[in-house]
Amino acid sequence: MYIYISTHMHAFVHTCMQVGLGMNLEEMQANDDLTERIVHDLNARPQLPFADDEFDAVVCASAIQYLTQPEIVLAEVCIHLYVYIYIYI
Repeated sequence: MYIYISTHMHAFVHTCMQVGLGMNLEEMQANDDLTERIVHDLNARPQLPFADDEFDAVVCASAIQYLTQPEIVLAEVCIHLYVYIYIYI
């Protein structure tokens, strides 16, 4: 399971940061779109290791059903999302 987090700068900037956060590094390494991979157990530590307002979108792929504290993780996601909130579960 991992959470795929994408940051897109302003529309006129052609850079994009895509971060994978999960417990399985091999699974994340299979995703060539990721620019960063972070091994992190959200059940042990539901706090996300990112700055506030750092991301424009979060994709939670095949993960939420495994979280023991999904409400805390989703609240954390909201803290780290920029003004326009996009959460894809």
